Amino acid sequence: MATITDAALRRHLETVRAQLQASLNAVNHLLAEPPRDVDQRVVALARSEAVIWALGDEKVPMSPAQIADRMHEAGRDDPTKEVQASAFRVWQQGRIAKLARGVYCALPHVPAGVPRFVYGAPHHYVETGPAAAPYIDPAAEQPTEAQLSP
Repeated sequence: MATITDAALRRHLETVRAQLQASLNAVNHLLAEPPRDVDQRVVALARSEAVIWALGDEKVPMSPAQIADRMHEAGRDDPTKEVQASAFRVWQQGRIAKLARGVYCALPHVPAGVPRFVYGAPHHYVETGPAAAPYIDPAAEQPTEAQLSP
């Protein structure tokens, strides 16, 4: 019959203590967070619908990280990467606007004069203008029509 040596038992107990301390730290962190106002209507939405809600609620162009933050404020715990994938999918469906790489906006709140990317269009562009510069690259020149055509 195998016996546990004092050294092996001590190592095992130290490992258990470290795991318990990590768990206790996590619980203390969760308890230290201020309580969130949970909007049950938003929590009950599918992720794609919650993305549309967040964009419509804020009424400004947002990145996927900002969308995820807004959803978190409403009580959802969606990972940013999954929000990013959902925003892209909802844009492909034509349910939100894409103003630049990683910048989405609810359709009713697209700023005037800002170009919108259209899924499947050549280079995903439809129009350009001076208002687009801050959303694309402030240092870059605007593309010409020749550059945008196939």
